[in-house]
Amino acid sequence: MAVYAVPAFSFSELVKLNVNVEQMLRISVDAIQLQDIDPAFRLKVLKGGAPLKMKNDMHYALILQAFSELQDLKISKMLATCRECSG
Repeated sequence: MAVYAVPAFSFSELVKLNVNVEQMLRISVDAIQLQDIDPAFRLKVLKGGAPLKMKNDMHYALILQAFSELQDLKISKMLATCRECSG
């Protein structure tokens, strides 16, 4: 289960949420905050997962943010490689 909260949950809040969900569903659940995972995995989760509860267009905004961060990382790696080749 991936969650997004503003402000982000503390570790104890995330554990409490995880326990509550497990008790409600009566199955084991792994919880992670979207803010804590790398953009590529976050994008995969957002595109492939099923949103349970979202406010307004938050799902779309989170996908755009993850995609943008992923592109920034790719550009940074490309620039670093170019500097190494020319230097």
